[in-house]
Amino acid sequence: QVCAFEFFRKRYGLGRTMMLGTFMVISGLGNLIISPPDTTLPWLFASAALYGAGSALVSPALPASLIRYAPEGRTGAFMGI
Repeated sequence: QVCAFEFFRKRYGLGRTMMLGTFMVISGLGNLIISPPDTTLPWLFASAALYGAGSALVSPALPASLIRYAPEGRTGAFMGI
Protein backbone atom coordinates (compact mmCIF):
# COMPACT_ATOMS: atom_id res chain seq x y z
CA GLN A 1 0.00 0.00 0.00
CA VAL A 2 2.67 2.51 1.01
CA CYS A 3 4.91 1.74 -1.97
CA ALA A 4 2.11 2.22 -4.48
CA PHE A 5 0.89 5.38 -2.75
CA GLU A 6 4.36 6.93 -2.64
CA PHE A 7 4.98 6.11 -6.30
CA PHE A 8 1.73 7.75 -7.42
CA ARG A 9 2.07 10.69 -5.02
CA LYS A 10 5.56 11.53 -6.22
CA ARG A 11 4.66 11.08 -9.86
CA TYR A 12 1.21 12.71 -10.00
CA GLY A 13 0.77 14.65 -6.77
CA LEU A 14 -1.50 14.13 -3.79
CA GLY A 15 -4.69 15.46 -5.35
CA ARG A 16 -4.48 13.38 -8.52
CA THR A 17 -3.55 10.27 -6.53
CA MET A 18 -6.62 10.75 -4.36
CA MET A 19 -8.82 11.29 -7.41
CA LEU A 20 -7.43 8.17 -9.11
CA GLY A 21 -7.99 6.09 -5.99
CA THR A 22 -11.53 7.39 -5.57
CA PHE A 23 -12.31 6.62 -9.22
CA MET A 24 -10.95 3.09 -8.79
CA VAL A 25 -13.02 2.52 -5.64
CA ILE A 26 -16.20 3.79 -7.31
CA SER A 27 -15.53 1.72 -10.44
CA GLY A 28 -14.81 -1.46 -8.50
CA LEU A 29 -17.86 -1.11 -6.27
CA GLY A 30 -20.02 -0.12 -9.24
CA ASN A 31 -18.97 -3.24 -11.12
CA LEU A 32 -19.79 -5.38 -8.10
CA ILE A 33 -23.18 -3.73 -7.64
CA ILE A 34 -24.35 -4.01 -11.26
CA SER A 35 -22.96 -7.50 -11.85
CA PRO A 36 -25.72 -9.96 -12.76
CA PRO A 37 -26.03 -13.18 -10.73
CA ASP A 38 -24.38 -15.26 -13.49
CA THR A 39 -21.18 -13.15 -13.51
CA THR A 40 -17.98 -15.16 -13.82
CA LEU A 41 -15.64 -15.43 -10.87
CA PRO A 42 -12.67 -13.76 -12.64
CA TRP A 43 -14.83 -10.70 -13.34
CA LEU A 44 -15.79 -10.48 -9.65
CA PHE A 45 -12.14 -10.86 -8.61
CA ALA A 46 -11.11 -8.12 -11.06
CA SER A 47 -13.78 -5.78 -9.66
CA ALA A 48 -12.72 -6.55 -6.10
CA ALA A 49 -9.06 -5.98 -7.02
CA LEU A 50 -9.93 -2.62 -8.57
CA TYR A 51 -11.72 -1.63 -5.37
CA GLY A 52 -8.80 -2.84 -3.22
CA ALA A 53 -6.18 -1.00 -5.26
CA GLY A 54 -8.21 2.21 -5.15
CA SER A 55 -8.69 1.86 -1.42
CA ALA A 56 -4.93 1.43 -1.02
CA LEU A 57 -4.44 4.80 -2.71
CA VAL A 58 -7.22 6.68 -0.91
CA SER A 59 -6.50 5.43 2.62
CA PRO A 60 -3.14 7.20 3.03
CA ALA A 61 -4.05 10.13 0.76
CA LEU A 62 -6.95 11.36 2.86
CA PRO A 63 -5.03 11.85 6.14
CA ALA A 64 -2.09 13.31 4.21
CA SER A 65 -4.34 15.93 2.66
CA LEU A 66 -6.01 16.69 6.01
CA ILE A 67 -2.64 17.22 7.71
CA ARG A 68 -1.67 19.61 4.92
CA TYR A 69 -4.48 22.01 5.91
CA ALA A 70 -4.31 21.58 9.69
CA PRO A 71 -3.41 24.67 11.72
CA GLU A 72 0.24 24.93 12.73
CA GLY A 73 0.94 23.06 15.95
CA ARG A 74 -2.51 21.43 15.98
CA THR A 75 -2.02 18.51 13.59
CA GLY A 76 -2.37 15.90 16.34
CA ALA A 77 -5.61 17.36 17.61
CA PHE A 78 -6.83 17.85 14.04
CA MET A 79 -6.27 14.14 13.33
CA GLY A 80 -7.97 13.06 16.55
CA ILE A 81 -4.85 11.99 18.42
